[in-house]
Amino acid sequence: YYARFPALATNSTNWLMTNHPNVYLYACLREGAFFTKDEKSAMQWDGLYKQETANLQAVDDRSSHSGTVLRVKAV
Repeated sequence: YYARFPALATNSTNWLMTNHPNVYLYACLREGAFFTKDEKSAMQWDGLYKQETANLQAVDDRSSHSGTVLRVKAV
């Protein structure tokens, strides 16, 4: 089961904003740097954004699996 985020237009926050606000922060800073054509800052923010999303993916992966190997029980 995967829930959708509620629209920010109707809610002031969502799960991602509450638990991992840096994803939004780094994405906005990256886009702002691209807009102003500041390539050095854009690459810096892009790296932090990718690191934050990778951390978020790792958290999701750990919560989706028990961490043990599937074993077949012989009868």
